[in-house]
Amino acid sequence: MSEVSCPNCERLEARIRELEVQVARLLERLQALEARQAQDSRTSSQPPSTDKPWVSKSERQKAGRSTAAQRDHLGKTLKMAEHVDEGVMLQV
Repeated sequence: MSEVSCPNCERLEARIRELEVQVARLLERLQALEARQAQDSRTSSQPPSTDKPWVSKSERQKAGRSTAAQRDHLGKTLKMAEHVDEGVMLQV
């Protein structure tokens, strides 16, 4: 059996080779950028002042404590007055 080549096969194979080269270059660039982003003062010659001073919310760990006030704590809230001295109408 002899292989039958279509008129577009050579063009398509050349395009596939171009795209494979482009993907390889992009993967190298992605790895270089990820490595650069992972650097901080401990893994490079950068001064500690260039490290990010915060921890993102996704990196934080929960403390496991309730966010409510302590038990038996009496809150301090202003009470509404029984008799209003003066009323002011505001126009919007």
